[in-house]
Amino acid sequence: MSTPGFNPNLMIGPLILGNTLSSVLFGILTLQTYLYYGNFPNDPRRNKIAVAAVWILECGHFICTFVETWIDAVTHFGEITIYFLIPRVLAVSLLIAGLVLSIFTLMFADRIYRMSNNKYIFVFLCIASAVRLLASTANYIAIWRSEDILEYLDRWNWAIPAQLGLGLLTDLVITLSLVIYLKKQNRTMNHSTMRIVDTLVWWSIESGCSTVVLGIATLLTMIYLPHTYIWISMLLIITRVYSNVLLASLNGRAKLRALKRTSVILSTDPQFPTEAPSHGDIYLMTASKASVSAQAI
Repeated sequence: MSTPGFNPNLMIGPLILGNTLSSVLFGILTLQTYLYYGNFPNDPRRNKIAVAAVWILECGHFICTFVETWIDAVTHFGEITIYFLIPRVLAVSLLIAGLVLSIFTLMFADRIYRMSNNKYIFVFLCIASAVRLLASTANYIAIWRSEDILEYLDRWNWAIPAQLGLGLLTDLVITLSLVIYLKKQNRTMNHSTMRIVDTLVWWSIESGCSTVVLGIATLLTMIYLPHTYIWISMLLIITRVYSNVLLASLNGRAKLRALKRTSVILSTDPQFPTEAPSHGDIYLMTASKASVSAQAI
């Protein structure tokens, strides 16, 4: 069914597709969460709490998106006006997404600070995390008080693009900080250890690109296709991508430990744990006895 001003391919289709992809990503996140608790039982409590919080929030986000998709595609099937009303359940999912993104930013802020001791980047990321949460809360209130999507877009069409813009800036800072610091450390390590650091660099670039590219795509669809559900479907996916990136960065340490055991010395000294480091980091030590250095990765 189609009527002037309503195209099901741009409304119902993107919503179902976005919910399907986000559901797949939630399944991957659940598997990653299971692997994390199995492989890193000695991780610091703050990491375990953060991972648990992310999964619980994502579970709530998954329920919200599933319920909204069911309401729009099944309960009110054929009722075109429903697609121009404020999707209340999706508004809740956006608030949950703000919490997830704040945890994501804080986790990487902590990692970067432990690696570089750069207080300026740490403070910036902490402020960015707080602003993202406040912006998500304010946007949630604006959506909830609007009568329909058209009213929201007329009055608050800048809100979500502003949030996405801040997210892009934050992601770029995180990615560049990780890459620059790791490349600096590369100069002081032997060839075998450099391979591991290069792997970390590429992981940082890939993770940063995935969130940045998706953020730019969401921003463009929000600006040029505001009266469709394409940008809404992408918002359903982007949160799940952030959560999977966070869990992948934590679980990737297992691969690093097995990557080159003969060239990486995992010290038995309490300062450098041998399994699932108690500081939540992988400690790389050069094999040179003349100059042994350790860096938290």
